[in-house]
Amino acid sequence: MNDRNALRREARRRRAHAAADGSDVAATLLKNFLAAVPHSEHRVVSGYWPVGTEIDDLPILRNLRSINKVIALPGVVADDTPLVFRAWDDRESLVPGRYSIPTPPEAAAVLQPTLVVVPLLLFDGTGHRLGSGKGFYDRTLASLREQSSVVAIGVAYAAQRTDTLVTLATDQRLDGVVTEEGTEWF
Repeated sequence: MNDRNALRREARRRRAHAAADGSDVAATLLKNFLAAVPHSEHRVVSGYWPVGTEIDDLPILRNLRSINKVIALPGVVADDTPLVFRAWDDRESLVPGRYSIPTPPEAAAVLQPTLVVVPLLLFDGTGHRLGSGKGFYDRTLASLREQSSVVAIGVAYAAQRTDTLVTLATDQRLDGVVTEEGTEWF
């Protein structure tokens, strides 16, 4: 696991460098997402609240909400369990969740998304991703995929692409990744 932790440190530096280059990628990321991802067939879409240098998916979520999609944000219930998705409307306040990540309050409706926008540190050309190391998205995608058809789309800076990632048996593949340079399907 130490090699993966070293890779995560390097990936965080790479992502921070991409985020700090001064360009505003939000509009291009949104355009690429809307052009490539089959969002019209999904009623409930989940995203994430961007933390640190994670690419900002909020313009995507706000746009989808404006066309009557139901938006959900994840929350951590407990370690070693899947995430729970709660309804989110950006006119309502979020509360600090586990790891101080803003999340909808517990009173918000629990939803099951069929389109999941996923944060990441690195991705490769086969749909594998390297996340923060807690396994939440891998457990969550596995659980969602057992229940129904789910499309998992990573959003990232193009600089977060790597040639290959060594994977674990529990790793869940993405269906595609959208960057400021375009969309890659796997």
